[in-house]
Amino acid sequence: MFYYLTLYARLMIFMFLGIFIANVAMELGLLRYISKPLEPLTKAAKLPHDAAIIPAIFLFNATAAHATLASLLNNKQVNEKEAITAVLISSATMRMRILLQYYLPIAVPALGFTLAAKYIAFSFIGAIVTMTIGFCYGRLSINHVEQVNGGFEDKSSTGEEIKKSKKEAIKKSFADALNLMKKISLRLGITLIVLMLLMHFGAFEALGEHIAPALHPVGLSPQSIIVISTQIASPTAGMVMAGEMFRNDLFTSKEVLLTLFIGLLLFVSIMDFPKNVFPIFTSIYGIKFATKLASIELAVFIGTTVFIITTIYFVIA
Repeated sequence: MFYYLTLYARLMIFMFLGIFIANVAMELGLLRYISKPLEPLTKAAKLPHDAAIIPAIFLFNATAAHATLASLLNNKQVNEKEAITAVLISSATMRMRILLQYYLPIAVPALGFTLAAKYIAFSFIGAIVTMTIGFCYGRLSINHVEQVNGGFEDKSSTGEEIKKSKKEAIKKSFADALNLMKKISLRLGITLIVLMLLMHFGAFEALGEHIAPALHPVGLSPQSIIVISTQIASPTAGMVMAGEMFRNDLFTSKEVLLTLFIGLLLFVSIMDFPKNVFPIFTSIYGIKFATKLASIELAVFIGTTVFIITTIYFVIA
């Protein structure tokens, strides 16, 4: 009991600190420091000058980035092909945001440093593959480079990046992080209680006796079904559960990685895109372009995740 209480406390502290720090960075308006270095990438992908800010905004807030991109589309500063390219090449900066908000505060305490580093490394491989696809798509489909600055950059420096005092930024970041933690805390607590009961009553061992023969040929233990099912509802809870199974010698590191990426693939395909991403896209872009963008993003995600799973299966011992 004491172990699970300390685990819960450690996870909550790390998650809160990670979310808080990320929020402070957003509130202090650091976009101007990172958009400039990204311009060579956007130019190489044949994106117009106004689109150079998009990958930088994705580093802080995906919804804000999509809203900004929709504004550029409506003002005809970018076309649909350029918008799709901008979203795909922003995968690396999106992954950096996820690293700060979720991977470091959750994966490290849940999986341990070594295993978390492997998980993060494979996640970034997926982001690099996605960015490469976006780069190639832009090079092949975009026929011109827009050289005229539509003024978005100037507007962003006075609107999106309004300077706030450190006191205001810290206060708002603390409140936002606290509100998010309230939503996470109950679900995480219930997950740990269920996990503790299952471990105590030997549920995993009993499950293994019945379905091990079916999963053995693909190299996964029967416990992976529980983790994958949990991940479909909550990737965070699934990661915590996988880490606990690894520490109790129920998973190898290879099984943890395979299980987490398979669970993530199912979560994004079944839950996240239909219930979260597509409705947001529709409200921002309209049904026609939202359908096109969501379909392309989902197809690329599925392809890159299958590539990662295959790589883990054949490369990790």
